[in-house]
Amino acid sequence: MRLIVVPIRSETWSTPAMQHAVEQLHDAARRIRKRVDLSRERTRFTIACDAIQELALQQRPTNGIGFDGDRASGIIAALPRDGEAVFPIAEGDDLPRLRALIGGSNVEGMENAQALVAVIEPHPGSTRFRVDGISESSLQLAPIRKPTPPTTSANPSATLRQPLDYLVDCALGRGTPIPWIDASHTAVVAALRDRLFVEEVPMRTIDVPVRRTVLDEVTWAGIERSLWYRIRKALLPFLLPKSKPTMEIEVTEKRTVPAPFEPQRVPVTFQDGSTSVGFPLRALAPTERPSGFPVIRAALITARHLEMDKQVDVAVLRNAEISRRGDVSFAEQEQLAFDRGHRFFKDCLRHAGGLEVHLFHTGLEPAVLGVYRAIVEVLRDDSIRGRFVVEPRVLRGGKYDSMEAWF
Repeated sequence: MRLIVVPIRSETWSTPAMQHAVEQLHDAARRIRKRVDLSRERTRFTIACDAIQELALQQRPTNGIGFDGDRASGIIAALPRDGEAVFPIAEGDDLPRLRALIGGSNVEGMENAQALVAVIEPHPGSTRFRVDGISESSLQLAPIRKPTPPTTSANPSATLRQPLDYLVDCALGRGTPIPWIDASHTAVVAALRDRLFVEEVPMRTIDVPVRRTVLDEVTWAGIERSLWYRIRKALLPFLLPKSKPTMEIEVTEKRTVPAPFEPQRVPVTFQDGSTSVGFPLRALAPTERPSGFPVIRAALITARHLEMDKQVDVAVLRNAEISRRGDVSFAEQEQLAFDRGHRFFKDCLRHAGGLEVHLFHTGLEPAVLGVYRAIVEVLRDDSIRGRFVVEPRVLRGGKYDSMEAWF
């Protein structure tokens, strides 16, 4: 076994990706210590460890120091912990103690490191492992994925969405709920929109009845046997009929068409511990954005931003009906938002040939999730797909900007 300790530079430490992951790590460890929903919180703790270690590994091979044998075991034993949860990262008051134990002041970035991250990897030729740190007495070991390369997109929101993207992908792969993370509703909508369409549409072969026009051979044979036809053919061929009699028949053709498919429904575990109904991802076949429809400017929730209320025609949810009461969980809020949103969009489309909704955002993530879950379910209706578009509008720098549309 070999231990790699990676100093975290200030530019990496200050990223939203690292800060969100560390916050999730500490919050999950606290709930593990309190014995709150252990299975879910241990999963959330592991996901946070994954994110921290992958962010650290992105800095290699420019810095980092390796340890073997007893030295590696001693450093692992000195890692910070909260109850039974052992952290793969030392920060704050724990940083000087671990830095002194490691030494290595000549290692690039060690003196100015904002944190130190430990990653276990075995000697060459054996399987690579990570530290999950669930138990004080024994470290849980599992294969580590290849580090994700740093985001190179010109869109800065792609970098800001990295922690949430990672959690959503883990939930899709494992079938587990997305653990709560303190991300903006803008990041939530963007992460879900990125996973709205299936990567490959399943196909099937079906028999399709088709009407075809063919020669009426019986009628034509009778015409050819008739006396007047033979006379005209012999003496006046220019008087023969220009076309032969036809008839319509029904035949069966084989055609390859898209097959029905079920989306991957990924629930979300909220901060209060409640879990929503699964959000449908990989739910739609890719298509071109339809256009040319009347536009409705709708607020997601009323009375949250007075300046927004002046720009909209209608609201999907009323603040009074969605505001959380003490006896209502976040999951129940999400379900209420889904029910209201689904009815709202269906009513708008009932007498319209098509519709484009510019949806102006406010906060309250359960309401956002519920309304967008309703949008996906409406789009999954074959009679509506192709004539319904929702374009999110979010407040940035004092004005409302457009995000990628849902269609």
